[in-house]
Amino acid sequence: MEKKRIPALLLAVLLTISATSCSSGDKTADEATTTASTITESETAAPRDSLPELDFNGTEVTIYAASDLPVIEFDAEQTGDIVSDAVFARNLAVAERLNIKLGWYMTPGLWADQNSFKGVIRSAIQAGEQAYDIVAGYGVFISDLAVEQLFGNLTDTKYIDFDQPWWSDSLVENLSVNGKLYFASGDISTNTIGTSFSVIFHKKLLENYKLDNPYEIVDAGQWTIDRMFGMASEIYTDLNSNDKRDEEDFYGLYSQVTSFDNFYYSCGMSCVIPDGTGGMKVSEDFGSQKMSTLVEKMCNAFHNTVGCNFGNEDGPPVKSFINGNTIFFLSGLKVASTSLRDTEFEYGVLPTPKWDETQEEYRSTTSYLGSLYSIPLDAVDADMSSAIMEALAIEGYYELAPAFFETALKVKYSSDNDSARMYDIIRSSVTYDFGRVFSMGGLNSIPGKIRSMVSGNDTNWASAYAANIDTLETKLAELVEKFAG
Repeated sequence: MEKKRIPALLLAVLLTISATSCSSGDKTADEATTTASTITESETAAPRDSLPELDFNGTEVTIYAASDLPVIEFDAEQTGDIVSDAVFARNLAVAERLNIKLGWYMTPGLWADQNSFKGVIRSAIQAGEQAYDIVAGYGVFISDLAVEQLFGNLTDTKYIDFDQPWWSDSLVENLSVNGKLYFASGDISTNTIGTSFSVIFHKKLLENYKLDNPYEIVDAGQWTIDRMFGMASEIYTDLNSNDKRDEEDFYGLYSQVTSFDNFYYSCGMSCVIPDGTGGMKVSEDFGSQKMSTLVEKMCNAFHNTVGCNFGNEDGPPVKSFINGNTIFFLSGLKVASTSLRDTEFEYGVLPTPKWDETQEEYRSTTSYLGSLYSIPLDAVDADMSSAIMEALAIEGYYELAPAFFETALKVKYSSDNDSARMYDIIRSSVTYDFGRVFSMGGLNSIPGKIRSMVSGNDTNWASAYAANIDTLETKLAELVEKFAG
């Protein structure tokens, strides 16, 4: 679970309400003054954040970032769009607070441009150009560069406070090696929020098929993988009458293939975990019977039932849901503020189902598009960079994340309080796994094996595990050793 704190302004309001409710109707002026003084002291006692007053004398700083991630995050203009305006306001607030001139060097940073994106960072740092104060972008690209030891240890910097709620507890706990951490994320990143996996459903279609209320199922702790597949597996119509299942038909559930990865984590398992001595080890989950059973359940649902289908990112699943041809749709939260923002029908959002009812909490993870932030080894002033990261995260927590999450998702693009509650569950349950984050940076996508196996209808997880475990353990040891110095 992520940390939750009450902002000072909200605390003051609560104290005001409390003081008012406990007072009599004929309170004297002196008593009122005393109450006001108490509230002021309370506000002073609960500062907005722990970042001290700093003045960097108008220093020009540059952040290298991806220009084409799915959700606006880095640089933006005032356009009237809720999130774009919030990004603009955040950047202005950080620049004014620290007295810096905040600049952005933006280049394409998605999969097709990974070599050029990483190449710019690599060559600049290795040459000691001191070109960038912070770098940020596609998570697995940043972790890949971290393996090359191009970034500084964030726990050594002066101003980043990982005890604060704007940083991810799970990331800090699960991605630190020997007390060192080379990147961070949390409310600093709209793409981290936006790429958290979820299940989206068409409300009218759900009613038409007389399916159980999924909100009530979630609240009762009964939203499991068996329950979801059971609700969807028999719902199918051959809309184009060609006697085969294809993207033009009607389904109970349509999933983006990238969402398959998330089931491993949503069902309560891990790939690589801390070993208790500062290093990492392969989790027993990875070769367990539970993992084999999960793969079998998924293969059965997507290949042996008529009602569940899958397709590529931004392909048939999105179009099918928009066209009203599927009830449940597995994707990242970002579709609520992008692809689905103009839909005329009402939809709801759910966490990805858990393994069974005995699993205490719902869990999710983010796609590889979730952003990570790092400080280059050759940064001019690593402590200044850390102050900028902390300030960006603070404004992300108080202003940007609420604009994206509370307004864009929970209000503007969501039609009910139930969905808002589901968003809260998803956001608080995001989990980081060392094996997933470093799936490019040394572990060669081994933890993502579930995606290829389910899409290929290969149920023999035990064989896949046996064929890959030695490689995984060897590469993991090599990776941890690189971070040991």
